[in-house]
Amino acid sequence: MNIARAFNTAFSKRMSVADLDHIMDMMVGGGPQTWSGNRVDENSSLANPTVWACVRVISEAYAQCPMHVFRRKGEGDKEQARGHYLYSVLHDQANPYLTAFNWREIMIAHLLTWGNHYSLIEWDQAQRVKALYPLRPDRLKVKRESPTSPKTFTYRQNSGVWEPLPAEFVFHVPGLGYDGIVGYSPVGVQRQTIGASNAVHEFGARLFGNGVKASGFLEHPQSLTKEAGERLISSFTEKYAGLTNAHRIILLENGLKFTSNSINPDDAQFLETKKFSRSEIAGMFRVPPHMIGDLEKATFSNIEQQALEFVQFCLVPWMARIEAEIEAQLLTPQGRAGYFVESDANGLMRGDAKSRAEYYQLGINAGWLKPNEARRKENLNAEPAGDVYMRPMNTSFVGPDGQFTQVAPQPAKIAAPEAKAA
Repeated sequence: MNIARAFNTAFSKRMSVADLDHIMDMMVGGGPQTWSGNRVDENSSLANPTVWACVRVISEAYAQCPMHVFRRKGEGDKEQARGHYLYSVLHDQANPYLTAFNWREIMIAHLLTWGNHYSLIEWDQAQRVKALYPLRPDRLKVKRESPTSPKTFTYRQNSGVWEPLPAEFVFHVPGLGYDGIVGYSPVGVQRQTIGASNAVHEFGARLFGNGVKASGFLEHPQSLTKEAGERLISSFTEKYAGLTNAHRIILLENGLKFTSNSINPDDAQFLETKKFSRSEIAGMFRVPPHMIGDLEKATFSNIEQQALEFVQFCLVPWMARIEAEIEAQLLTPQGRAGYFVESDANGLMRGDAKSRAEYYQLGINAGWLKPNEARRKENLNAEPAGDVYMRPMNTSFVGPDGQFTQVAPQPAKIAAPEAKAA
């Protein structure tokens, strides 16, 4: 980054101190520095294997849940509105260059790292959503002049110039936040935790990279010149440093002594610290440990329940948040009265084959599930005689008079009141 151009742009656009701090952080390579000495921001945090695993498993799990637009029907019923203008955008193709799956995946990744998602809305001539284009959250600023005023957006172009972006062209999903304007960055809030985890990984990498099982001091009985000392260190490093030379027997001549000055990984509780940091970050994202490769405490009796809890307590809150924003921003008040958006997570909550078979059998035999409905859930074609409800022969109905009958009682008809004579 050119410092002069960066600061000229900053002052010409009257950037705040926070903006200048961000520019300085980018110029020195990374985000704000943590107590561990590592710089962590939303981009560099993905280099942490646990953060990457959590972001990936949540975003991919959410993206594979199809999003549908439903039409409201009487008595709480619903039906898919495949002809609605939003259906193809949310379910099939977000824009000509991005599938709806990719758009949903990017949206969750933005929320998990920056705490906000923004998409550029393309409207057609009838003021209907035609496409959604994701925008990088670090290129947008959001403000609100008063609690009752609308949000205003400013976008940083590729040239570095900040320009206003009309609010009607921005779809914004904020994460958890206190001001109702933007969400807090999970990476920013938990920067110290991620930085400590990065420090543990760096320690392990340097431990193996430095080679001699433990670094230390070389002592020579005589005084050495600078050139002689450099040659000695170079020779010693060539023979005994590096992973390929680990655990070799060290031969010392001419009174040379090697004094270890390192901390044993076991004494430093290296492995325990790695496990603890991995567990902390997984808890930050509400991801069960077994879903990011930590099977230490996973058993056959609890792993299925943990997978269901992942859907219920991690994915479903994100679904509810995003669906509410879609309905509020992409549907008109009249549209919200007749339509709503819902993600289908049933595929992620399916149990094993035996449990599913028992569930279907119970539903079909009890008369509240059609055979074809069960077949569709298993991705099987419908059968001609499968769109009927089965009813056990020993089922009886209680009529209005309290008598048992084999025929379901019909709802009573209320006669209209007679018109009064004038």
